[in-house]
Amino acid sequence: MCARMNDMARAKLVARGLVEDGYGFRTEDGERRFAPGDQIVFLKNEGSLGVKNGMIGKVAEAGPARLIAEIGEGEGRRRVEVDQRFYRHIDHGYTTTVHKAQGATVERVKVLATLSLDKHLTYVALSRHREDVALYYGRRSFQKAGGLIPILSQRRGKETTLDYERGALYRDALRFAANRGLQIVRVARTLVNDRLRWTVRQKQRLADVARRLRALGEKLGVVDVRQPIITTADMEAKPMVAGVTTFPKSLIDMEERNVNRILNSTMDDVENERPKVDVLADAVGRTGLGTRFIPMKKNLWDPEVIREVAQCDIIFGCMDTVDGRYLLNAIASYYSIPYFDIGVRLDATKDFDGVAYIREVCGTVNYLRPGRSSLVSRGLFTMSDVAAAGLRRNDPAAHDRQVEDGYIRGVAGHRPAVISVNMFASALALNEMLARLHPYREEPNGAYAAVTFSLASMELIYDPEEGICDILGAKVGFGDTTPLLGLMELAERRKA
Repeated sequence: MCARMNDMARAKLVARGLVEDGYGFRTEDGERRFAPGDQIVFLKNEGSLGVKNGMIGKVAEAGPARLIAEIGEGEGRRRVEVDQRFYRHIDHGYTTTVHKAQGATVERVKVLATLSLDKHLTYVALSRHREDVALYYGRRSFQKAGGLIPILSQRRGKETTLDYERGALYRDALRFAANRGLQIVRVARTLVNDRLRWTVRQKQRLADVARRLRALGEKLGVVDVRQPIITTADMEAKPMVAGVTTFPKSLIDMEERNVNRILNSTMDDVENERPKVDVLADAVGRTGLGTRFIPMKKNLWDPEVIREVAQCDIIFGCMDTVDGRYLLNAIASYYSIPYFDIGVRLDATKDFDGVAYIREVCGTVNYLRPGRSSLVSRGLFTMSDVAAAGLRRNDPAAHDRQVEDGYIRGVAGHRPAVISVNMFASALALNEMLARLHPYREEPNGAYAAVTFSLASMELIYDPEEGICDILGAKVGFGDTTPLLGLMELAERRKA
């Protein structure tokens, strides 16, 4: 679509004498002709040229297999020379996708609306202009789909292909992947693997039902107890990838598995069973910057710890459980503190040949302002998920019984991460804080309430601030309450 519209736009300019026929240039997508005055788009980051994917430029000079383009704005405007021997990732830039246009600014914009647009993409498309913008759409197709305004106002929560792993509509997932420029074969393989895992889970459930029926039959005397039934459910369930292990809970003291996740930790810390907070406190102290560090060798759910956290100016949190994330969000609301929530995910599986591979490394930084949206209202989890996590923390046996009985939706197991990914997410969170202390982005910070990175597709996806949380929005500035944060679990017993 974009290529055809680019050809049509340039043909009109040539016919009107506004642009010459130009010179040939072999791009990655085939032969193109460029002349002075042509608008072009760069399609790949290149540090030596100082260009980025999606950057718009204007041809100042052109010759066979080479051109000079002007890029940037105002005082930052400069010229770059492009030679087809070294860089071929360019194309005519009269028409481009909304994703490519993020960060670009031009004089006039014409937007062709399609049914795949949502609230975020519409905002991006309609804010690329300096002087004028016009929106075009197919009236009949939009009427059948529910109307122009409802379509452009819809909010899509899908951020990566993993969000479709339990979806019934594979076509939606493949269309999403195509729009993002992801590899369709890998996405299709992921969907097939997800369906295979679903089949295995159903088989295990049937085995559980068979075992229960056998127990009932033994009580009724209709089953021969001398004939054992051996099922795959009786065997120990092993992880799909060697080295990926689930742990019942995180401990305060250092363990061997922590060394690849906690910066500045050593095997000596593991052997001496040093508390993690002491390891981090020593590392901070060695910087010699005079940073004040208060190590708390207690669980976050301890009222003393909550009151210490409430003294902070900013909260950064990277919690393994949803109840811990909700607790930090609640502290931020009750005590009016900005909160940066950091989540990291490594997803590993096997292909049909039994070869293990990591299919996604991703994470999200959520910036939460007191009185606005929360992790719950953004759909990261529900209060039922929080209750389930609390039950798991306080009564693991009861939690396991409810999962077995089907009262609680499956809770994801703990997956180890690595320092490189953790530091990537931490740096992203720190930059989000700096962007609010020293605004340096072209768009308002409100457009970056949540920033998701995917190392599999090498992209950043951001979502704007929307709405107010029905649960925590009315709790701003409540401070100390009885019980703390309105949670009975935090009720303190009075001393006699």
